[in-house]
Amino acid sequence: MNSQISKFVEGDTHELSDKIKIIKPNEKFIKAYNLELNSNDSFSEKNVNEPLFLIKEISYIQVQYSGFVCKSKYISTNSENEAIDIFKSFLGIAIAIKLLNVNQRRRPLLLARISNLVHVHQEDSPWKYIKSIELNQDFAEVLYGLDINSSNIKSIKEILEVLALVLSQDKFTEKLMLSAKWYFESFLGNNELLSFIQTMVALEILFGDKKVSDLIGIGRLLGNRCAYFIGKNFVEREEILEIFDKIYEIRSNIVHSGKKRLTQFERDLYYKLKEIVSRAIQEELFLIYRNNK
Repeated sequence: MNSQISKFVEGDTHELSDKIKIIKPNEKFIKAYNLELNSNDSFSEKNVNEPLFLIKEISYIQVQYSGFVCKSKYISTNSENEAIDIFKSFLGIAIAIKLLNVNQRRRPLLLARISNLVHVHQEDSPWKYIKSIELNQDFAEVLYGLDINSSNIKSIKEILEVLALVLSQDKFTEKLMLSAKWYFESFLGNNELLSFIQTMVALEILFGDKKVSDLIGIGRLLGNRCAYFIGKNFVEREEILEIFDKIYEIRSNIVHSGKKRLTQFERDLYYKLKEIVSRAIQEELFLIYRNNK
């Protein structure tokens, strides 16, 4: 990841939960995980180690997960995919709570070669390198473009405390983590229609209820729940209810009529939908935090 993420870390490592750590690489870490030797695993035609200073220019998110891993870099297993999903969920939450900003930034060529890799290791003494998986280009570009939100720098410590407590509550966070994953994926690529649907799915995961939606309709259900969950007063709730019917109509036109593109008016509603989902994830996060602190 972009080295700016190292601002999270006091010292070399910050443990967010028993599964997720943010790591600022030093020579000891690089040697322990054999990164200098294997950072170019996906580029076998150029069997040359990446310069050490470049490896130090990125931050690492370490995700621990138990399960089977295939040694072939061309075959991914459920365990590998689940670990990457946890990573996406963490990023989705961090973007939603305005801890990270999504920016477009071109990566230096050599840095691009190592910052789009997931290194798989087996827990041992020392850790045993298995393989490196290359992320798709859209994922890698967003990952490198993530920046710390400068307006939140003073409160990073408090935000991380909230994240650490919530991410440790597995039985309460299933919907939050899944919604955050879809929210993060809505930032990948340039397909606005797909992104719109992914953002709506993130909202439906949090607020959907098939039994109730069969009675009153999923659009009305989502609008009502959003309005009363994130609206701070009567005026805000009415505004959310007013625009949500239009937002859901766009969703239906994409899914059921094969809509080709968004108009500028619809694009403005899409940005409002992004903000609604961001606020919903924020509220869910802090609700879990208040109930478990």
